Amino acid sequence: MIKKTTNTCLFPQQWVEFLSKHYRHQGNPVLHELSQRNLFAVGWLVWFYGNSRRLHKNCTGEESKYFSYTHQELNSIFGRAQFHALNLQIGVFYVHKYFGAGGQGHTRGYELSPVVAELLRQFCIEHQFCNVDLIKISGQSLQSLPSGIVGTRKNNQRNRCWRGTQFNSLIPARNDYLDKLIDSYRCLWEELKTDRSIERQRLDQVELILHQATMFRIISNNSIAPGFFPMIYQESDSGRLYSPGTNLQNCSRIVRTAAMHGAFDVDIENCHYNLLTQQFERQSGATLGAMQDYIDTPRSIQADLCGRFGLERDQVKQVLISLVYDAPRSTSSKCSIVKTLGCKDKAAALLEDTFFNELSQETRHVVSFLSDQAKKNAKSGSIVNRAGCGLKLSEKPSRGQIIAHQLQGTEAVILKECVSFCNNDSFPPLLLQHDGFSIHTPPDTDQLSHHVEKTVGVKVKFSIKKLGHEQELKSTFPKSPNAETLIGRGLDQSLYASNGS
Repeated sequence: MIKKTTNTCLFPQQWVEFLSKHYRHQGNPVLHELSQRNLFAVGWLVWFYGNSRRLHKNCTGEESKYFSYTHQELNSIFGRAQFHALNLQIGVFYVHKYFGAGGQGHTRGYELSPVVAELLRQFCIEHQFCNVDLIKISGQSLQSLPSGIVGTRKNNQRNRCWRGTQFNSLIPARNDYLDKLIDSYRCLWEELKTDRSIERQRLDQVELILHQATMFRIISNNSIAPGFFPMIYQESDSGRLYSPGTNLQNCSRIVRTAAMHGAFDVDIENCHYNLLTQQFERQSGATLGAMQDYIDTPRSIQADLCGRFGLERDQVKQVLISLVYDAPRSTSSKCSIVKTLGCKDKAAALLEDTFFNELSQETRHVVSFLSDQAKKNAKSGSIVNRAGCGLKLSEKPSRGQIIAHQLQGTEAVILKECVSFCNNDSFPPLLLQHDGFSIHTPPDTDQLSHHVEKTVGVKVKFSIKKLGHEQELKSTFPKSPNAETLIGRGLDQSLYASNGS
């Protein structure tokens, strides 16, 4: 039984035919003679290979080019323990037994064989402008697109938060900007792949962006809704909406910026700290110091930490968010703070900082208090969040997992009210994310905040950013010796158009 999650991931039927034809012509009939079920499953696995870059937690250095699939995923698609026997026959993946530093990881690492990797690149080049037919992993052809939100979760239980909510599954494609991005990154990749001075991870980043952009370009050529990206969401156990596979919700930001150029991102400002603080103050009656300071002046605090410790803003944001989910305050190489900063010395210096220490201790107290309260208030052995979704205590969730379940439930309820507000305003959102959404015509943020406070009972502010901002695109362009040359010679400057374009 293929999981409903994977069976809602759409990909081109022509790719499976292309892959099968190659193996037949090479005198290797194994893939061509596979059952239809396994043939489409192999095609699906290769098509979505590595797009989300879900690396093993211990992965470092050269191993960064490997990707992981869980045993549960592979078993649900191919049958128990069937995939590895099949792969030995067809040679689609190189399978690395120990995936993780020092051979301590238990997850296998998967790497596309050079032949199949080249086939995938060749298909993307040849089919960038061709019409394609979308199919599911089961091989089922689509005559029409399903509803934007699947009615059941991956465990076949009915939705809790989003039950009955209707949402458009089609997003208009900005293929003009995708084509420019593809051309420039294809040129860059050709230049960098023979440059031995370029780090493997940097080349992988360029290749990932190139593949994602081309993949979206091909999907937009679908025969059912040409010129649109189909998005299908599924409710998670916490009430959040996820779109399975690689999609505009989880792809590289520069790809989404090109694919949705001119749209607006509407995000909850400082969402994690804002919701956590309000929940704590409601339940405890106490007020907070450092956490409230960070809510009031996040950018100045981020800039101060960046300047004093030589960090990037995204690194600081990620570290501070990790505190909300009870990340260990340690300089161990396995600690998320060290991994985010990439340096033990910087992590040690940050952990000794007065403000960071105050914020860290206060956050730890809040997380401990709220997780204990959640356990005390559990009903029938489950912690039920604002979205009406339960987390079973029998699974022994950590404090971080409990907080995540509660915050994600609140985010889901807020997002649902945002959809309702925008629909009533006749400007429905294009893309739903976790703590925000994308839309062509942004709403009045004051009115939206008032609506959320009235319906959900939490105070939030929203920020608006237009996709296509010059500095955003330039900051995400890969830093390499050849990048400036490429921009000057081959990259259309209209890709870097300002908000006024």
